[in-house]
Amino acid sequence: MSYAVALHPWKRGSFLKSSNNQLTIDGVSSIQLVEEFGSPLFVYSEKVLRNNANQITTSFRRVHASTTVCFACKSNTNISVLRVLRSSGIGVEVNSVGEFFKVKEAGYTPSEVVFNGVAKLHTELEAVIRDDIKSINVDSLGELRRILEVAKAIDKQAGISLRIIPEIKGGATAGWETGTAASKFGMTREELNEAIALICDSTSHVKLKGVHVHIGTQVNDISAFEKEAQ
Repeated sequence: MSYAVALHPWKRGSFLKSSNNQLTIDGVSSIQLVEEFGSPLFVYSEKVLRNNANQITTSFRRVHASTTVCFACKSNTNISVLRVLRSSGIGVEVNSVGEFFKVKEAGYTPSEVVFNGVAKLHTELEAVIRDDIKSINVDSLGELRRILEVAKAIDKQAGISLRIIPEIKGGATAGWETGTAASKFGMTREELNEAIALICDSTSHVKLKGVHVHIGTQVNDISAFEKEAQ
């Protein structure tokens, strides 16, 4: 099996080291950090963030030069972290209007933002459609109708991507698999046909920009992602 993710943080350059029975993070003593900032303490390495951003964008762009990589900010909405990632050329994915406001505070423009999630409110949709974000990942027919309702009410065109069900198991725990019809996410082939018909009838208020697909969390086998892309 080819692994998609490196699982050994202690082997990643000089990021984490143990010296004289003390942990150092990028050469800075963790004891000194705790003495200065207190505990519990979360510590982020700007160098590692930039390196990770560069590695993933470079890897994708070797195959497709116009690839945009987006950071799922639900995993970390620290403003400083978001600023580092943006300056490293990484786009951003938000899951709420609160996250949308935070990424704008961090310097992201709406055109760099993708809105994801299964429970988007009318007020959230109105905020992101008014600001002309890059795309809204549409999870269901009901959500598509809600987006159309909001877009028509404010007379704007919403950019969208349709979330499909690829019927692929990613090898993760069953509760974390999101690529089959057994999960609550995405649209079946029949629903997609209806969604495309709705889009074709409403081109002044919605524009199809792509497809969205997700097969699960904690997937580490590259072959699952190859099947997903195919």
